[in-house]
Amino acid sequence: MILLCLALRKLTGFDAGGKPSRSWRDRGLCSRHQYLPDPREVFTAFYSGIPEHEEPFRYLFVGFNGDYHLVPWMWLSALLSWVALTLLLVPKWRNNIRLLAVACAAIFVSIWLDKGLGLIVGGFTPSPLGAVTRYVPTLPESTIVLGIWAVGALMITVFYKTTLSVWEEN
Repeated sequence: MILLCLALRKLTGFDAGGKPSRSWRDRGLCSRHQYLPDPREVFTAFYSGIPEHEEPFRYLFVGFNGDYHLVPWMWLSALLSWVALTLLLVPKWRNNIRLLAVACAAIFVSIWLDKGLGLIVGGFTPSPLGAVTRYVPTLPESTIVLGIWAVGALMITVFYKTTLSVWEEN
């Protein structure tokens, strides 16, 4: 939301004001669980000693049975989440518009990687039989995702067009 408001300000001159930006920024800062791995979940998985709970974390962060293709992406997600948290924790950096935009973009990419790869792919790998099968999206899956993003972009465009037309009349 902050990125959209910043883009709207830069492209059209419409300023949503500082209060919504501060509210979203503070809410994002307080809900670190949205973009950082939950330490309780990691602790529970490894403390239990149950291999079925440990293997997805090993697969995602250090590799499993010679398969390491998701490891760089998960570490990138973790790194981006820590960068974003650091940028949001320091008030001087948090109030800098450019650094705020970097932090928001880092959060977006980190969540996208963590939830897309970590939750979906990592949750089903390895299989109950211990097999590691690489997941590659099929054409129907890819077109569905593109369609969802296109509908979302269309809705945001319509909403902003409406908002800007009302703003320009006043």
